[in-house]
Amino acid sequence: MEREFFKDWRVNVKNLIEDKKTLKYFLKIFNLEEYSKKINWEAFDKVSRFYPFRITPYYLSVVIKSDSLFKVFFPSLKEISEKNKYYGDDPLSEEVFKVDKRGGIIHKYRDRVLVILTDFCSNNCRYCNRKRLWRSHLELRIDEIKKELNEYLTKNNEIKEVILSGGEPLIYENSILDDIIGFFYNKFQIDVIRIHTKLISSLPQRFFDEEFIKILEKYRDKLWFYSHIIHSDEITPYVEQATKIINSLGIYILNQAPIIREVNDKKEVLKELIRKLLKNKIIPKNFYQLDPIDSTLHFMTDIDKTVELISNVYRETTGLGWANYIIDLPKGKGKVPLPLSQIEKNKSLYRIKNFYGEVVDYNIFLDIYE
Repeated sequence: MEREFFKDWRVNVKNLIEDKKTLKYFLKIFNLEEYSKKINWEAFDKVSRFYPFRITPYYLSVVIKSDSLFKVFFPSLKEISEKNKYYGDDPLSEEVFKVDKRGGIIHKYRDRVLVILTDFCSNNCRYCNRKRLWRSHLELRIDEIKKELNEYLTKNNEIKEVILSGGEPLIYENSILDDIIGFFYNKFQIDVIRIHTKLISSLPQRFFDEEFIKILEKYRDKLWFYSHIIHSDEITPYVEQATKIINSLGIYILNQAPIIREVNDKKEVLKELIRKLLKNKIIPKNFYQLDPIDSTLHFMTDIDKTVELISNVYRETTGLGWANYIIDLPKGKGKVPLPLSQIEKNKSLYRIKNFYGEVVDYNIFLDIYE
């Protein structure tokens, strides 16, 4: 029975773990009962009323064995602490930038539009910046979405990129995804279809589906994947198999990961994550400062310390793995890459501090060409 959950994505989705009884059942049949002592059952009961617990059987088998991943998928009483209420539940003001009646089309940047296909995830990350959607019901009405997007794209021909997100956009059946991706693919103005998904690491079996592979192959010249891998413990042989399939189609996989306190905020942990990403031809694109929302503040890291952490990692890591360190500013003010080196300027002289702490003079005499 265990093998079914490691091979078939639909079996996982049909058997989602959302309550204590089901959780204990799968711990038993997977012979993982010894790990149940890690679970704070009081927190599980109390916190799940506000922020539901959800995980697939496959991902449970990965998360429960990892002390780091366990912290971001199992409920903690810190989530409902009074100390964890300050910023509200929409740090990026996404609600302000919605442009459709359904509430799933967000246009914040001039050249791209975000489409939230669903509020549903097969695995609820406790640090999620869209926790506000966990208890909502964002229905997928394909014809309605296509009609509104068709009108909106026509009026806004500067949009060249569509970002499909959620929730988990790849949780839908193949026929639906074929319809949605095909709709954007056939729009002449759209150059890039970017899909943000956790399934590459949390349910890699999605990419073993032969019909789905054919859909990806059909649209591959416009497709990009953004994976959300936060820790090397997620990269199992199943994930490696999934990435090989995606790479064989010529589709790029970029990764973005928030820096999370006591999860991936240590030098050796980040180095190993970068190493495993590159080994599987996943490009480390962005490390994020965790978005500040109520119930996740205990996961946040100090910005100065994170700059120091990433700089120390890059001293010992190939340039192929140098991701940006990004802050997504509140109230929809946009993403900003933070400099990892300090710069001082005096006329044509720049004084730049490298990752080793050395201050190097760098002269640019542009005036000699004027």
